[in-house]
Order: sequence, then structure tokens, then C-alpha cells
Amino acid sequence: MKKKLSLPAIIIAGVFTLLIINKEVVSQTRANPYPKFQVTVYQADGLSVQPNVEVAIFDSNNNIIESGITGNDGKVVFSWTHAEGKYLLKAWYVSIPSHRMNGRTTFLYSGAATDVSITLGSTF
Repeated sequence: MKKKLSLPAIIIAGVFTLLIINKEVVSQTRANPYPKFQVTVYQADGLSVQPNVEVAIFDSNNNIIESGITGNDGKVVFSWTHAEGKYLLKAWYVSIPSHRMNGRTTFLYSGAATDVSITLGSTF
């Protein structure tokens, strides 16, 4: 004899499944609701990454809105909470001040996760 599932049992199972899926989506969103913004700094050769570089991001009023120091992988990551628009990125390597290794570039943030790179040189 086959056992049939009743309509109420199917509805309850469906609602329960949706609640579990919704809880997972909401918890992931709350964990990091902002897009990732990653800056990679390269040495003057443009190939090797540079750790221990100070990085600062400026808004259109020349205010520092984000800053950090690159890790061993030459990267610094921010949770981006700022509006879409044009920003200025400056990076400088102060461990050997006589080298004057620094760089600057502008970038346009358009609302999604962003990876920006900069190569150190001798102009600031």
C-alpha cells in the first residue's frame, strides 16, 4: 500500500525549507553586507608585490576615507561603504625612505566588488 503525502504536509515541508534557505541567505548578508575592495601594490617592476606599503584612499574633497598597510601578499582589503564615484588612491613604501617608492592613481567605483592595483614608482 502506497502512502500519500497530504497537501498540508507538503505545504509545511515547503515553508520549512524556505525558512532554512532564507535564514542562510540573511546570515551571509549580515556577516559582510558591504562589497570587498582590494588594493594590490606592485614593486616598480610591475611583477612583484610589495608588502608593508601604506595605502590611503581619498574622496573628492581630498579627505582620507580608508587607509591600511599591505600584508605579505602586497594586498590590503577594505569593506567598502562609500558611494559610487571617483576616488584617488595613494601608496607609499616608507621602510626605505631614500628609495622614495610611491604611486598614485584614480579609480571609478561603480557599486560592485573592486580590485585595484598600483605600481610603485618615483612620482607622487
